[in-house]
Amino acid sequence: MTSIQIVSSTQQWSKLCKQNEKSFSVMSYNILLPNLVDGWWIRKNYAPDVDEIYRDWSHRHKLLREQLLEAIPTIICLQEASAASFEEDFLFLKEAGYENVLHKKFRFRTATFWQRDRFDLEVVHHK
Repeated sequence: MTSIQIVSSTQQWSKLCKQNEKSFSVMSYNILLPNLVDGWWIRKNYAPDVDEIYRDWSHRHKLLREQLLEAIPTIICLQEASAASFEEDFLFLKEAGYENVLHKKFRFRTATFWQRDRFDLEVVHHK
């Protein structure tokens, strides 16, 4: 039987995954199509009372970067990535030891990152 542990903070998560080399962690985020390029999409997902500064990709990018680099998940899944700015937006993960695939389906793309010292890419299937 496989067990799953739910943790409430990135510190607990990181500590848990370091305890066992056979374990791995997965974080998944809908990043709301970051937008140096497609800024129209961001506003559709926020309540009107959310200040513009918190809607801005530079603010959200900083928070996302901090959380991912603190948690150090083995695998990261992102939804609504922008192909136009993907390399620039997620260079910090490459520098932190992750490889990635930006899936080619649809405008709002998904991306998968993995720690390059833990996994090797064998095949990519795009429909």
